[in-house]
Amino acid sequence: MAIVNSTKPRPRDDRTFRRRGAIAILATLFCYVVAAQDFKAAPEQSGEDRLSPAEEEFAYATKNPTDRVAAFLKIADRKMETAKRFRKAGSLDEMNMSLSGYGSALQGALMAVAWGEDVGANMQRQEIAIRKTIRRHSDILNKLESTLPTGPNPAITQARAALASAVVAEPLR
Repeated sequence: MAIVNSTKPRPRDDRTFRRRGAIAILATLFCYVVAAQDFKAAPEQSGEDRLSPAEEEFAYATKNPTDRVAAFLKIADRKMETAKRFRKAGSLDEMNMSLSGYGSALQGALMAVAWGEDVGANMQRQEIAIRKTIRRHSDILNKLESTLPTGPNPAITQARAALASAVVAEPLR
């Protein structure tokens, strides 16, 4: 009768443990990097005018161009109303953060109009809605700017640039 040493790993088991160990180390490394990031400071650090993932999901979940225009305009309205509320509360930094992604929302609405025209849909009502939104938001920005201390505000300047580019956009002839 042969004595079997059950504590010695078989070669196949040894490879499996090594693979799992490497995966565990990599997972720990990636989780540590993600956990160490400060997500609240990310929009301030980047100069990009981007929507949040939830806002993008909301807008791109729509199946047709008219609904997508409405979704993007709703996002832009929420951002402008939030900025107005924060300004009334006296929080300039939060007002600036709430305007982040405003230009992307307007661009998304314009792109949805172009998409609708490409597929042959009548997008006149959506174009009118975009024009009304632009006028209303321009008035809100004028009011916000009049209550701010002197000096340029980068968030309002960026929102004004987004309004200007929406006015001269190709789909709104």
